[in-house]
Amino acid sequence: MRPHPRSLLHRFAAVLLVFLGVLTASGNALGQNPTQIVAVGPLSLRVPADWTRRDGPADDNPHYDEPAPSPGLGATVAIAVEDTSSGSSEEGGGTQKLAPRNYSGHRASVEQWLWDEDGVQGITLTFAAVIPGKVVKVIGWMPQADWKARKQLIWDIFASIEIGDGEANDQLQSDSPALGPPQRFELGNIDAVANGPRVPTMINIARPIQLLRLRTYHWNNGHGKQPGTISLINEQGERLGPWQAIGEPGQGGVPNAYWLAEINTPIPAGSYRLRTSSDKTWSTNEGVGWQGFFSVEWQDFTNEVGPGTNDASPGPEASEDVLPDEMPNDEILVDEQPSTAEPVAEPVQSVALDSWRAPTEEVLFDGTESKLFIPHQAHGGVFDQQATYKDGALVVDVPANSGWGKVGLLSPDPLVWLDQFHDDAEVRVDFTLDPTRTSGFGFALAEPGWGGVPGNEPGNPDARFYWIRQPDGASVRSEFHVDPHGENDFWKDVLKPDAPEKVSFVLKPGKISVEIDGRVLAERPWSLLASGTGFRIYAFSHAADANLPTQLVLRSITVTRHYSDKPEPEGPPAGIEPLPVTTIFEGEPTPLFEPAATAGGNFDSFASYADGALKIDVPPGNSWGKTGLLSAEPLVTLDPRARETPVRLGLTVDPKATRTFVVALQSDKVVEMWPGHQAWLVLSRRDDLGSYLLQVHGSVYNDRVRRFPIAWFDQHWHGRLDIDIADRHICLRIPDGPVLCSEMPVGVGYQLYGTVLAHAPSEGEGTALSISKITRGLATPANMTADRRWYLDDDAAFDPDKFMSELGALVE
Repeated sequence: MRPHPRSLLHRFAAVLLVFLGVLTASGNALGQNPTQIVAVGPLSLRVPADWTRRDGPADDNPHYDEPAPSPGLGATVAIAVEDTSSGSSEEGGGTQKLAPRNYSGHRASVEQWLWDEDGVQGITLTFAAVIPGKVVKVIGWMPQADWKARKQLIWDIFASIEIGDGEANDQLQSDSPALGPPQRFELGNIDAVANGPRVPTMINIARPIQLLRLRTYHWNNGHGKQPGTISLINEQGERLGPWQAIGEPGQGGVPNAYWLAEINTPIPAGSYRLRTSSDKTWSTNEGVGWQGFFSVEWQDFTNEVGPGTNDASPGPEASEDVLPDEMPNDEILVDEQPSTAEPVAEPVQSVALDSWRAPTEEVLFDGTESKLFIPHQAHGGVFDQQATYKDGALVVDVPANSGWGKVGLLSPDPLVWLDQFHDDAEVRVDFTLDPTRTSGFGFALAEPGWGGVPGNEPGNPDARFYWIRQPDGASVRSEFHVDPHGENDFWKDVLKPDAPEKVSFVLKPGKISVEIDGRVLAERPWSLLASGTGFRIYAFSHAADANLPTQLVLRSITVTRHYSDKPEPEGPPAGIEPLPVTTIFEGEPTPLFEPAATAGGNFDSFASYADGALKIDVPPGNSWGKTGLLSAEPLVTLDPRARETPVRLGLTVDPKATRTFVVALQSDKVVEMWPGHQAWLVLSRRDDLGSYLLQVHGSVYNDRVRRFPIAWFDQHWHGRLDIDIADRHICLRIPDGPVLCSEMPVGVGYQLYGTVLAHAPSEGEGTALSISKITRGLATPANMTADRRWYLDDDAAFDPDKFMSELGALVE
């Protein structure tokens, strides 16, 4: 089997990439043109200096693209380190094994492959002995039409491969001055942004530091900006740098929204002005005093560096009159300002128990530009050139020679939420079209993930429907995928050529169907369809073949929900005992938890045990103020039972004495879990917005945030929340209220430590947490039988006599 550009996104979900580095160089088998060195672990190679980096589905999964209007229209090279057991299972196209080759003394197997659907051809090198227990793959590809004439470019890049043993790096490290742990500072917020800072963006450095990297934000009205350079200007007007930046996607996959410059050089103390080569696209707003959004990472010198200083540096600071808030896609996606106004008493009004739910009818798109959606373009499509809003519709007209011409919309955040989704509940997502001006399209519902990376298809898990009129105009190729799926395990059919006026996804508990003009085409099982799941929406044009024209006219997207009148099942059937639950914290010190504080937190100063609770009150001016508890032993152990029912952590807090707190899970025992967490769950009261915010975060691409009315929480929430951790899945539950669920990158066999920390909603703000109880146990399945309970209960609770008695009753 062979990889191809799109399937790499599926296969790389389990990829482990390590030791990623980018250096500049010039001259190699590519000729005398400037090149850049791309290093993954011990393997490095050279690509042209003007190729740009984009992230793949996993963290630091690099793809390097030749300059082209869109990724996929030129050549691309990617490198990955995979488990030896991973492999591809994609359908279509063909593979040809070529003779093995040697690179830098290491033997590589060679496959040449062709993927028919996107018309791309490429080569994969597989090294089996570079990293113990792993395989290193180098993949290069380009459009099939260019392959015969230009494939030598890929071979020239492969010829530059070098594989080292790391000894030189070890020597360099041993000669370097001692450095403290990496630190980070950010200036930004999540409010609407404008282009072009109006005042200088200043960074004040009190003592010399090792500057690791600088990142700037170039939202540019959802278009990003091709990365350039970042510089620092000192007080004498001297320029440090410029440093070449690479592009990273922003919210919703906007290409090159972030510019990242890897620097790793000592910087003297002083006041510096931060500049970019495109200040006119640099994001700013009033919340940062009209300076530019940026983040900086550095390390303090822990031994003597420079004349007369051997103290740790306090690191960079922003101007004193600017409050540093979080940039988008970071720890807590809120920026709360303290209120100085006296509270005004208002009459209490009754709030319905179900008022937190999503509305029964929503018009998400009405044919005009909407903040709910951003432009989507892939495989040759260019939104600015091929799409417009006209006469109450999105009109897409992709000319010939535009690849597969995928142009349309995607929602950067989930818009289709499944609330109280059980029994006969149903959610319909309707897309209405102008059939006279539509020739090919794809619609999709996708969980948040890596699908928003520029040039990518919707990331799985997802449901995708394609309707593509064939070049002869006599028939339509139609497919319905529920991903991930096995080879050829999807619905496909040939339909009549008349375009539909309406296409619908119909979601029911455990299954999804697709309809055109009210006629059911196909139905597939989908276990993901349960309460707490949220989906992003994709709608885009699709050509019948590479470089053929295509059209799509989209008039509206609506969601209709039917909530079940039946109560959601709870607890086991009558006569069967629930699974046991253990209280592991009761508001007083216990060996099961240790005091914890980091990032401005201080347990001795901000925390105390009183009135049967741990009470934490962090005043403003203490960075993130993270203060609370760290589990002394793993808080969660996922054994095979987690495939059937989750481990449930129950927390009880005092709503009146709690503002913002975080529960984090990680396989390592550390207080600061943000850099390496497997799960990051937030509950935050936002009085300024009239909302409670719930967040489940696994990575920059795997993030879910919802807001709910404070009035509902004030009347119906008594401080209990449950966290369900199952095999590769996690949910945050408010009893009788909202549920927020997400994939989680761990499963059976993992042990996870946990922290429960009061956490400022934005850096420098105050926060509070009052927690009185934590419980732990397996969630009792609603349909659990007596015999199944014996399997789910802990081994220590096994009673042979009782088991034989119940077994005898079953036999009778």
